[in-house]
This record gives sequence, structure tokens and C-alpha cells, in this order.
Amino acid sequence: MRKIITLLFLAAFCICSQAYSQNRADELMKQAQESLAKKEYIKARYLFLQAYNAFSSQAKYDKAVECGVNASALYHRENYYKEAFELLRGAELLVTHGEQKSGKTMPDLRFRINKERLQMYINLKNPARAKEQLVKLEETAKAAKNDSLNNDLLYTQANYYYTFGMNSQGDAYINRLISQYKEQKNYAPVQYFQNLKIQKAIELLTTTTIPVKEIAYRLDFESPAYFSARFKKQTGKSPIEYREEFRIK
Repeated sequence: MRKIITLLFLAAFCICSQAYSQNRADELMKQAQESLAKKEYIKARYLFLQAYNAFSSQAKYDKAVECGVNASALYHRENYYKEAFELLRGAELLVTHGEQKSGKTMPDLRFRINKERLQMYINLKNPARAKEQLVKLEETAKAAKNDSLNNDLLYTQANYYYTFGMNSQGDAYINRLISQYKEQKNYAPVQYFQNLKIQKAIELLTTTTIPVKEIAYRLDFESPAYFSARFKKQTGKSPIEYREEFRIK
């Protein structure tokens, strides 16, 4: 009888420990997101790393990758590229382990990792290595047969070509994305295209020193004044104000 009670006690203890660990990981992730929203970047990075490790130990692959990618982005935001690349390699190994354990592929998680790695090579102005990651994303999206990933891929392809000055190729992918999104969602394509251009403008304002006027013409707005008006309507700030506040140093 005493042995049975002891076993029951140990089982209950294990269950409580597992529940605590899971709740702790979720809490770390929540705190990291809150710190990020407050622009407490170093604290957010630390918390995302803690959450990444906690979710990894629980085999919560989706949340682990999400936290790992966020931590990596915060690393290379401060030019710690070595640490960022190492973290993504670790996340990739984690996904490989999960695939072997479950017997199922996880293309959506691999897509997130490769997309972040692509962004790093874009920031480093390395088109050849960035192109390698883009090819991997194309292969992953094709294997996944997922509309959401395909949409994300088209936007990422457009971003790659725009970034390296190949605007005609970028336009081609944006047009494909509009057509595809219209078929899937029955969504107003003009408004969606405008939203895409504003998102691209945000990226250029925060990651480059390209003049606002040039951004307006590059993204095919009617005029810099019209671009500024549209941008402020959508973000609540003028392009100059947005750049001053959110520019990545």
C-alpha cells in the first residue's frame, strides 16, 4: 500500500512539474513580447532565448522556433550576426529532431528559419547567399502545398528583388501575389496592393537611408506628397517621423 501511495505521489509530482514548466515557458514568451513592444530589446532577446530553451525541452517545436527566430532577429538588429546564425542552426537541428521523432515533415517551421536567415543576408548586402536561402524557401513552399506559405513566398521574392534593385522582377512577383490573393480570398486587390507597398516602404524607411522621395517613386506612388499622405493615414506618422522613431541603427 505504501509503495502504491509513493508511486501515486511521484506521478502527481511529475504532472505538476510538467504543467509548471509549460506555464513558465508561456509566461517567458509573453514577457518577451511585452518587452519587445516597449522597445526593451536586450531584455526581450534574453526572455525569447529563455522561452526558446524552455519550449525546446518540452518538444514544443512551433513555439520554440517562433521564439528562436525572434531572438535571432534581435541579435542581428545589434549586428551580432554570429550569434544569430548559430541560433538559427540550433533551431534547424531542433526541427530535424522533431521530424525524425514524429515521422512528419515541418515545412512551415523550416520556412520561418530560412526566411530569417534570408533577411540577414539581405541586411549584409550579400545577394548570392540571400539567393540560396530564397531557393530553399521556394523548395519548402512547394513541398508544403500551403496557400499561406505561397503568399508569404511571393512577397519575400518581391522584397528580395526590390532590395537588390531588380524592380521589374519585384513587380512581377507582386502582381502574381495580387492575382493569387484575389483568387483565394476574394479580397479587393487594389487595397491589398496599397498595403503591400506601405509595408515595403516601412522596411525601406527603417533599414536604409534611401530618401523618402526616392522610396515614393520606387514603389510607384503618384507623387511623394501622395505617398506621405497614404503612409500617414495607415501608420499615424509621416515617413520622416516613422524613420526617426523606428530606424534600425
